[in-house]
Amino acid sequence: MRVAEEKLQKYIEQIHRAKLIVSDIDGVVVIDGHLSRGAECFFNNRKFIFLSNNSRSKIEDVGSFFRGQGLNVTDEQIFLAGTQAVMHLCEKKDLKDHLAVSANSKIIQFAKQNGLNVLDRQDWSNAHSVLLCSDPELKFKEFEDLINLAANGVPFICANPDLTYPGENRLYAETGCVLTALQKAVPEIRCEIVGKPQTLMLEKALGKFKVKPCDAVFIGDNLKTDGLCAKQAGVCFIHAGVGTEIHPERLFEHFATCC
Repeated sequence: MRVAEEKLQKYIEQIHRAKLIVSDIDGVVVIDGHLSRGAECFFNNRKFIFLSNNSRSKIEDVGSFFRGQGLNVTDEQIFLAGTQAVMHLCEKKDLKDHLAVSANSKIIQFAKQNGLNVLDRQDWSNAHSVLLCSDPELKFKEFEDLINLAANGVPFICANPDLTYPGENRLYAETGCVLTALQKAVPEIRCEIVGKPQTLMLEKALGKFKVKPCDAVFIGDNLKTDGLCAKQAGVCFIHAGVGTEIHPERLFEHFATCC
């Protein structure tokens, strides 16, 4: 108990010094589909961004949810691995055409709206590049197409390496399940990961808001993704989440008296 109290006090001091709060969403700001207690007060009194490996949602939908919960957040403060992976592809001229997108309809629509030449699923075997996101519609035949594309050296862009993401009282399969299976089938697969633990999203966010890594803190519940991403980028990490030593609501509610 004493160790937890000392850790909480250390985190509080780091937050007071920080010029920017970077926070994961699922398991930290949102728990079982609801805003964490104290989150509204905590974030509305600080400069912050949300950085999530979510590869299912569009930014405007996530922003609308948070604003409906009372958070003063703009879409520019939200960085999601799925939409960031699409924008990353837009910057690569050699990968924009004949693209197989394994994702849900929202991400596929977002890719098309941003000028990417997205193939129909039945034409995946002709792809020159592949985008992997959370794909609830993926069928076995389509997975076989992905295996053969990987074996033929076609480059893959993967939104995140997460195996699961938390829902209300259950876990859901994430992009990493497909990526891990592909890596087992084709160990030499050419794949670039956009989301955490890679630092691409975090560095882009810090650059956008003109904040140095040493002036930011990252709140996350996953040491392997959030923690490693923060460490590699040189950002102080606060380990808080459901099932961790410091529950995020305990952290947020400490600052409630400031509201």
